Amino acid sequence: MPKLLMFAPCEKVIIDQNNNSSVISILQDVQVEVGPTELPQDAAVPMRWEVFTLWLREASDEGRKFEQICELLTPDGKRATGGTISFEMTMSMQRNVMTLMGFPIVSSGGQYLLRLSLKEAGEDRERRQVAEFPISLSLGRRR
Repeated sequence: MPKLLMFAPCEKVIIDQNNNSSVISILQDVQVEVGPTELPQDAAVPMRWEVFTLWLREASDEGRKFEQICELLTPDGKRATGGTISFEMTMSMQRNVMTLMGFPIVSSGGQYLLRLSLKEAGEDRERRQVAEFPISLSLGRRR
């Protein structure tokens, strides 16, 4: 299985002319001001954000296909959003960028968890969790 070199939620990933990556504004804290009324169950901050991963090919990975699964879990452990990227290890390093629209809001705020898992594509084997990244959501109330 490829070795994870970097995993970061951020506002934007930029790829330069030399094919190098820049991760802009890592998401550690999301602060939102909400009105005095109750939030709808599907409330979300209208923001575009990205998840950057960089994988290193191990000797046995060449030509194998993998699935990267990324899930954002709410403070109570429920899956709020996420996605899957399929990739093949053809080069020494593999860069993946997942773009997500909106950041789901729970009415109490709290500590979210961005979870990254990996599995071999087409296999019924369980996925292997490889990393977690905490993201704190703070809610301010307008009157």
